[in-house]
Amino acid sequence: MKNTSAASYFSIGRLIVFVLYVIVGLATIYFVVTRAFPFLSFSYAENVYGKDAVLIFAHVVFGITATILGPFQFMPSIRKRNVKLHRTLGKIYLICTILGALASWTIMFPRNEADITYKIGLISLGFVWIGSAIMAYLSIKNKKVELHREWVVRSYVITLAFVIFRLFYDLIAPTQIKGLGALMAWACWALPLFVTELVLQGRKIYK
Repeated sequence: MKNTSAASYFSIGRLIVFVLYVIVGLATIYFVVTRAFPFLSFSYAENVYGKDAVLIFAHVVFGITATILGPFQFMPSIRKRNVKLHRTLGKIYLICTILGALASWTIMFPRNEADITYKIGLISLGFVWIGSAIMAYLSIKNKKVELHREWVVRSYVITLAFVIFRLFYDLIAPTQIKGLGALMAWACWALPLFVTELVLQGRKIYK
């Protein structure tokens, strides 16, 4: 009975993961094309953020790079057959998360006009983004492979936080909910991280 339950769990789990991959993939394309790419034009970034254009440009570049590199870290064909490439991409990903978060902090801290809940939510997102990537790096440096994989998953979920933010913000915005930006500043990473933890720890129950 236990083996049947475990098999059922993993079958459902694979289906859920596949559906999530499709949803996340489409949401990422939507975000990159409609929200991120325009900021790769420095003149556009300058019109929107003024003197902070350089920082937002850097944040977007590092964020897009981390978003694109992330899936390659999960590919067995690279992870198992080309370890050197896997490590190189991992180091670039780590650098991008750190620099991307630092650039966002430099923008957010001086913005006195920003709602404090919104501001702290995004600043906290930066801490979690850096922290999860560093934990993934330290885990593999100490040969804790399984721990490394878990932290990489958490890290990439955090990398996708702004994708989730923008998708749900655009979907909910027409309802004119008050404080939507502040709500999404926390919900875009805290809820996905909790769901990720349920999946990561739930798999261990049936091992």
